[in-house]
Amino acid sequence: QATILIYDIIDRMRANPQGLVNYPLDITTAPPASAKDCVTNSCSAAELANYDLNAWRDSIQKTIGSQRSAIARNGLFYVITIEWRESKFNEGANPSQTQSVTVQI
Repeated sequence: QATILIYDIIDRMRANPQGLVNYPLDITTAPPASAKDCVTNSCSAAELANYDLNAWRDSIQKTIGSQRSAIARNGLFYVITIEWRESKFNEGANPSQTQSVTVQI
């Protein structure tokens, strides 16, 4: 599931090259609130990036129950990371699983 979610945001980023500067996101920071529904309304590149980040974090929460995700830029590359806890592990423990993909967009 994490791999599918990572490639979802990669596809969103590739579809919005003018908005790439708006996608990097710290693992503990919430994305800026999306004021527009960019599916039914016309949006700027920055608004679309905010919409994408909110939709992506919402999908992660609904699919694997985690809000710990990050997008980091390193030169021409982006590192997309999702962390989650397997249900068999103690709830108080740190996230037990991490999936990261490095991609050039």
